[in-house]
Amino acid sequence: MDELKEQLESQRQADEKGRDALQQQHSQLSQELHDRIEELATENMKLGESEYFFGLIQFGFSSYRSMLKVLERGYDITLS
Repeated sequence: MDELKEQLESQRQADEKGRDALQQQHSQLSQELHDRIEELATENMKLGESEYFFGLIQFGFSSYRSMLKVLERGYDITLS
């Protein structure tokens, strides 16, 4: 009977250590995931800003070309 109690106690301790190890691993992986999500959110924000400024540049060039066409028609000359 004592041997059975010792086996059960030993198994309980092993289970507890395993559970603690899994909780620690879960905590570590959760933190790594949280950090990666923050990195990706920051990167996404930077990409969004870059796309916005690229769009402004494209709009500026498009407006510039349109003004050149108006000037070319108005003065009947070619500006390149």
